[in-house]
Amino acid sequence: MYRHFFLHQKQHDFRKGFTLIEMISVLLLIGILSASVYSVYRSNNMIVYGEVAALKNHLRFVQFLNLANDRYRYRMVLYETSYQLLKYDEDDSPVADEIFLPFENSNTRTLANPIRITLLNGSNPIKYDCWGSPETEYRIQLSDNTDSLSFKITRNTGFIEDL
Repeated sequence: MYRHFFLHQKQHDFRKGFTLIEMISVLLLIGILSASVYSVYRSNNMIVYGEVAALKNHLRFVQFLNLANDRYRYRMVLYETSYQLLKYDEDDSPVADEIFLPFENSNTRTLANPIRITLLNGSNPIKYDCWGSPETEYRIQLSDNTDSLSFKITRNTGFIEDL
């Protein structure tokens, strides 16, 4: 009788369903695909982040020039797709000498397409006094078709802060 019970017992078929190796390989494939999609998305945003970092560094350079020089005043003029470093004398007249921005071959930097500059607060050009303090608080926004980043230049200190 016991023998009959074991002979007629239903045997389990372990080949139905997915094995652990198959599940791990599918999850690994999904992870690789999602990482590649995320990196493409981040690389588009990185262009805006890079342009913001370059503009901040150039603004700090203008602030340093004003601190280091008593004879001339340096200003940053913002345009829609570029910005320019200009030099003025004591009488507020433009000086023809051209001073280059750091890591640039001219006094003008053109932004990567389609990034645009918007001056949200303050007047153009950005002016610093001889102590490196801006004349007013400036709020600047850089944006492309999908992303935008803003920062401000604090009035008394010239500190550049992300918004």
